[in-house]
Amino acid sequence: MRFHIKSLGLAIEVHQTLGGPGLLEGVYESSLCHELTLRGLNVQKQLIVPVKYKNVVVREPMCLDILVENKVIIEVK
Repeated sequence: MRFHIKSLGLAIEVHQTLGGPGLLEGVYESSLCHELTLRGLNVQKQLIVPVKYKNVVVREPMCLDILVENKVIIEVK
């Protein structure tokens, strides 16, 4: 739960620093990745992952906007 609250705070910081809505999603994504990286977190962006159900691929791979520490998925909107 602690990470969720911290990442929410970083997302708000990015939003306020960039001046609110109006920019492309990729700008917010890159800025949030930068903030997470500054805090020493392992960040991967635009990660393609297979979708499996009971070890069977059931659809096309999906793209995760941000994966933090191989545990938390962040979908940027």
